Amino acid sequence: MNKKGISPLIAAVILIAATMTLAGILAYWASSFVRGKLEGKENVTEEVLCSGAEIKIYGTPNYNETTQELSMIVQNVYGFKFKKVEVDIFYPDNNIVEIPLETKLEQKYNLIKLENVSSGFTEVKVVTNCPNVEATWKP
Repeated sequence: MNKKGISPLIAAVILIAATMTLAGILAYWASSFVRGKLEGKENVTEEVLCSGAEIKIYGTPNYNETTQELSMIVQNVYGFKFKKVEVDIFYPDNNIVEIPLETKLEQKYNLIKLENVSSGFTEVKVVTNCPNVEATWKP
């Protein structure tokens, strides 16, 4: 009986191909695993950077139905520097109007005047870029 095996050259090529395939699969899995872990940490970093931030609507906002102007004083309790601030106005029909503000609430007390605000709103919320740092007023 004459038995022949595969040549050492072909065996080496097959081993290298199998190793490279396994390495590619492992690299793909590792990169997606790390990417998923980093996305979770970015949210935690934002929370840590915003720790100690607090805002309040000072007093009662004033709404003038004739001019459709809403004015309020927003207190930046600890003088935190926000990157983004907006006012969300909620209406009974589940309509929300988002108004980005020019001011970043850098002063201790900030006067905010909003024009062309339709009457009948049910809630006004001042929202910042920091998670859970917001102030709400309901008329």
